[in-house]
Amino acid sequence: VSLRGVWPTFVPSALLLVGANYTNSVSLQLSGITLTYVVKSSIPVVTVLINALQGKTFSTSVYLSIVPTVVGVALAAWSDMNFSATGFAAALASMLMQTLLNVQSKEAIRRTGVGGAEAQFIMVSICSVVLMIPALLSLASGSSVLTAHLESHSLAEPTDQFLVSVAAVAYHCEYVLNFIFTSKVEPLAFSIADIARRLSIIFVGAFLFDKTLTMVNKIGICICFMGVAWYSSISQTKTSKSRG
Repeated sequence: VSLRGVWPTFVPSALLLVGANYTNSVSLQLSGITLTYVVKSSIPVVTVLINALQGKTFSTSVYLSIVPTVVGVALAAWSDMNFSATGFAAALASMLMQTLLNVQSKEAIRRTGVGGAEAQFIMVSICSVVLMIPALLSLASGSSVLTAHLESHSLAEPTDQFLVSVAAVAYHCEYVLNFIFTSKVEPLAFSIADIARRLSIIFVGAFLFDKTLTMVNKIGICICFMGVAWYSSISQTKTSKSRG
């Protein structure tokens, strides 16, 4: 498949990718991991609503399996909720754009026939162009805002440089794997599986920031895994029947 001829199909997905990640970062900065991922735990529900608007329905058991998954993540993250109106709004925006990204990118991959890694490359390339436009306009106009911003966020310490480099590599690998997975499953299945990643973020966040997981958090984790296992069992049964 020629990547040159398919890139316009991925423009909406690329813009959603930029928006989802920017608002996610704003929410994490203002409200932290807890509130951000409590809100984003509703992605499977919104995915079902979007599919319903597109005329696609699921079995009752699928709808029921979503409930413990979403509730479980909310309980797993529910500890020291740092509420910020702006952070909450950013989390809602990120949740909505991430859901639309899951649905839209799956459709773009299906229409163009490219693989998941190629789709990620196309979208990241478009994102790079989009994000370079403000920087180029700022430099062309002689504005000192960008220069001052870069100077205030300079990475002088080797430790900072190392951490940012590791984060960049991990981030890239995450999205390559995400879109490879997206190309092979339905958006709802992806959003359910993504719950495992959110749980790992809660775990790592608790460890790095020295936050103790309460009994409610632990119960939520168990409930969530039960929901994921339930959904996986339903999907496996459906796959077996279709093959039979």
